[in-house]
Formats: sequence, C-alpha cells, structure tokens
Amino acid sequence: MQRFGGNVPVHSARVCVIYDREGGHIRHIHEVVTLEGGREPSEREIEAHAMEMVKRKGDDPHGLGVLHVSSDRLDRRQAYRVDPSTRTLVPKPAK
Repeated sequence: MQRFGGNVPVHSARVCVIYDREGGHIRHIHEVVTLEGGREPSEREIEAHAMEMVKRKGDDPHGLGVLHVSSDRLDRRQAYRVDPSTRTLVPKPAK
C-alpha cells in the first residue's frame, strides 16, 4: 500500500492530462492524490481544476483534449505525448 509522507495510506492517485487535440502535445499533467478517509473528486471536478490551471498559465483551452489515466501508468523519467487518433498516452521517442 502506498503511503503519503510515510503516515497516511493513499486511497487513489489519478492523473488528468490536458493536450492539444491536433498534435498530441501535452500542455498540463494534473495529478490528484486522495488519502484514506478523504473525499475523492469526480473526473469532472479533476478536469475543471486542470483546465483552470491551464488558463492560469495563460494558455487558451480551445482545441485541447482531456485524458484520464491511472497514476501508475506514468514513469516520471519518461516524456509523453497523446496519440490523438487513439486517445492514448505514448512515450516520446528519445532524441
């Protein structure tokens, strides 16, 4: 069981990816961790907060897509993009 700060068990960890629908470039990755006993937000709430973060950065939200993935699908050392045709997260090729 994953723990946050070594003390409180993690109930869930989810990721909302905001990306350009045309080319799949990721604009924002928003991770939400819910601790045991905490209120788990809905996907709609997570999306709304992620889009608010995009707007705060000055990005235009038009033309952006949303993809929800499990946190364990992300390798923090890997760069990703979204394949717009399949709406899946794919690793970017190494340069």
